[in-house]
Amino acid sequence: MFEKFQILENKKGICQIKTYYNYEVNNKKYRNTEILRNYFFLNSYAAKDEINEFIKKSKIYFKKNKPYICSITKDFPLKNIIYSLISFLLFLYFIFLKGYLFRSQKNN
Repeated sequence: MFEKFQILENKKGICQIKTYYNYEVNNKKYRNTEILRNYFFLNSYAAKDEINEFIKKSKIYFKKNKPYICSITKDFPLKNIIYSLISFLLFLYFIFLKGYLFRSQKNN
């Protein structure tokens, strides 16, 4: 399943894990690489320790009709949903405020 892992370090010294993996669907083999976006480490030793834990608990997620589209992390965009909801509520607030101000000016 996993071929190899590579530890990437940025200019600030923060490490991330890049993984190379292969999988098989309907007797067809696929190969992919992915940088684990939600895993950040202060040093390479911590990243190496996490690799062993990651191998134990990881799965490969793919679309049934397009098995070449895959990921080893299943992220739910909770942050984006919350920001969208807040933006929508602010939009409604300003629409209400505009209507309230125009109505109060007509009454005066």
